Amino acid sequence: EGVAGKNGLKLKGDVSLPHLLADPLRFQLEATLYQEVVSIKKIEAQLGKGILEGKGAIQVKTRTYQLNFKARDVQLESIFQKLSGPVLSPAQGTGEIEGEAIGRFPRLIIRSKAKIHQFRHTTLFAREVAGTLTLDWPALEFDAKVWPGNEEKEQAAVRGRVDFVRLPIARRDRGMIAGMGIHPRALRRCYHQAVLVHIDFMPVMTA
Repeated sequence: EGVAGKNGLKLKGDVSLPHLLADPLRFQLEATLYQEVVSIKKIEAQLGKGILEGKGAIQVKTRTYQLNFKARDVQLESIFQKLSGPVLSPAQGTGEIEGEAIGRFPRLIIRSKAKIHQFRHTTLFAREVAGTLTLDWPALEFDAKVWPGNEEKEQAAVRGRVDFVRLPIARRDRGMIAGMGIHPRALRRCYHQAVLVHIDFMPVMTA
């Protein structure tokens, strides 16, 4: 629901994407338009216990954007649990992130610093993981240090890249999908999501 007038735009609502997110996404947006500049006074989103807050601006004529944001109490399982594949879906922990999005549509670029507390991934555990995230869609690069236990100095470092790519459905699967009643024209638009990952894991040398 929302209200639009000469003083700007206010929106709030809920979005349920059960095939992508474990919890409903609640959001609020307040923005104004003046001389081809959309000023985002407030943007707030809540997913489970996690809350994201931000503000910024969009230049309508040039399609450039700038947004600063912070997020806290973000549960990784709320974001990754519904993803297929063994790389991201098992991730658990509580995250906090601060960063900015600066770029020109349709390109999406986000640079941020992040921390994950009580990180778990299958049999792996770390008390804290902290580092940087750079999203240049569809690629996400990360560079982080790892504290497995109560040590004051980090014990390992990890860096890598995740590519979120869409791959055509294999020819061998098309007959099965057509048998489900999907029209051939719709079949040509069918894709599945793939995650390609490269990770370097390095122990930190201590004196």
